[in-house]
Amino acid sequence: MFEFASGFAEEGRSDVAFLRAERRDDGTRSFKLTEAAPLRTSFGGDLDIRTFSQRRPAGGADQSNG
Repeated sequence: MFEFASGFAEEGRSDVAFLRAERRDDGTRSFKLTEAAPLRTSFGGDLDIRTFSQRRPAGGADQSNG
């Protein structure tokens, strides 16, 4: 996805806007979008860890029955 978005950014296209969710230095979010160039990194991993680690027991074992 980064390569796709950065291709548009490198072309300097004025008809494309890049929006980024604001992320504070401490990792928290303001839920505001700002216009900014694409980033190579994704911050979705920290959400996965936070979401799924709360649903699993301390050992990390999956307790699903299926």
